Amino acid sequence: MMIPTYAFLAIAIILAIVIGRAGTILRENITHDLKKSRSEKLL
Repeated sequence: MMIPTYAFLAIAIILAIVIGRAGTILRENITHDLKKSRSEKLL
């Protein structure tokens, strides 16, 4: 079964968006946790 070129392109774009969003959310959570743990150590 061959996948049409436009379908492959659409899947690639959707995957790029999803992975990009997931990476951004993960990075925000990690930096937020690091800031929180640093502030707790100062107290």
